[in-house]
Amino acid sequence: MRRLATALVLLPLLGACGGSADPAPLAAAAAGEPLPVVTTPGAAVPQAPEAAAPGLPGAPRQPTDGQAADEPAPEDLELPPGDPGPDAPSVPEPTAGPTVEEPGLKTSVPRAALLPAADLGSGWTALPAGTGSAGPGSACTPRPSGPSAAALLRAPGGGTLRETVSVARDALAEVAGWRAALASCGYAVAPLALGEDGLSARHPGRQDRVLVTTSEQVVVALRATGALADDGGLEDLADLALGSSCPAAPDGCH
Repeated sequence: MRRLATALVLLPLLGACGGSADPAPLAAAAAGEPLPVVTTPGAAVPQAPEAAAPGLPGAPRQPTDGQAADEPAPEDLELPPGDPGPDAPSVPEPTAGPTVEEPGLKTSVPRAALLPAADLGSGWTALPAGTGSAGPGSACTPRPSGPSAAALLRAPGGGTLRETVSVARDALAEVAGWRAALASCGYAVAPLALGEDGLSARHPGRQDRVLVTTSEQVVVALRATGALADDGGLEDLADLALGSSCPAAPDGCH
């Protein structure tokens, strides 16, 4: 009944506008059918906007597998400085290099590790190693824990120099043995200057001085007697002896 009343109202309006009334829309309205769309010639008909194809600018982002629709894409994330991002190529894990074996201790001390008399200047002469007192293994000289070699030289100004070169797995323990043995024999023992590993000892009752130095598991002990103990050159001889002892070191001279 309401649709018929609408049609009756539209009829005089259409006639008033000067147009001829088309009975088809009126009949459709009376029958309850939807009215057709009436367009004016030349007027554009509005169309619904088409959605952009996926992947083009303005297209809605399609979530990937395992990613929520509201989760930002990896390319939209703000990365801290220095972070290459999740798409950067992976860096291979560092691999361990070849294992380098440490050289073993020498099983003997070569004669080349001892000071030769010819290298000390004129007037120095070699004596049999067993000459004199306080040789290796005596009460005032500890027996070396490893292989060793000894030499005895006569100084040109008087006195003797006994050198002992030994190989020790624990060189500091070897020095401690020298310290204990010399102290038990009445020597005044002091550490070397400049924090070097070793000791300096002097007997208060005679011309007798001992220097013990160490480097690379090699222990060098020098004992000066007579005038040589007081001429002040034992430290220089100790430097020469330690430098020439490298053939006894695990990796030799380098």
